[in-house]
Amino acid sequence: MKGIAIFGLVVIAAFIILLVFFGLWVRKLQKPTPGRNCKENSDWVWDDSCLYLQEKFYDSSLQSPKDLFPSLTGFTYSKGAGASIFLPCWYRFRYVNVKTGGYSDFSAWSKSPVISGSCCLPCPGGVGQCPSTIKQGYNSCSFNQPTIGIDQTTVQYTPTQMQPDGGFIYMNLHRYVGTDPADNTPPPADATDEIVGYLLPTSYVGNTAYYSWIDVMYNPCNKGCNMPTWCQSNTPCSGSCSSS
Repeated sequence: MKGIAIFGLVVIAAFIILLVFFGLWVRKLQKPTPGRNCKENSDWVWDDSCLYLQEKFYDSSLQSPKDLFPSLTGFTYSKGAGASIFLPCWYRFRYVNVKTGGYSDFSAWSKSPVISGSCCLPCPGGVGQCPSTIKQGYNSCSFNQPTIGIDQTTVQYTPTQMQPDGGFIYMNLHRYVGTDPADNTPPPADATDEIVGYLLPTSYVGNTAYYSWIDVMYNPCNKGCNMPTWCQSNTPCSGSCSSS
């Protein structure tokens, strides 16, 4: 019995020593640098954030998605995503060549803005015509994590299909944030927006596959937004929504 006890103490001591060495090794590891991992050994035109491709010049050879528009394919609350989205967020996308940075025309804007608590979200079935998986109205007033996507069968390029130049055509997602939660007027075509990511084959609505992006990187209300009137009382959605 005494020998077994000594052996057990030796095993425990060895385990503690290994933990100490592992901790020292982890502390010596370099912290990741934004953009480093995606740019290293790659000739793609990644932005430093690694969230999207740089748009360097207009490429007239790329097909135009001007008749397409992104939709809301998911909306939920995430503890780490910040405040509720109480400002209207409009989305559009365009194609980008990953090797040259050449970009296409823009798609149309989403049919309505994404805003927490709205009864008229831009869902795949139409404005306000959301599947049961996407809550609208008062039940979504705490939501801060929208997923924006485009039906895979409608786009002119497949991101995984190699182009003649050896590159690929991706889709950068752009967002415009309005100032008035009650304003449903879409932005003009020449509005100054921001790129928030690129669309990936990551979501389904029913049996339909979507290229999509979860927009949680730059919450427009993290510095504070006023709660719209429809989130101040539990009023059910009623009436009709008009699309742009």
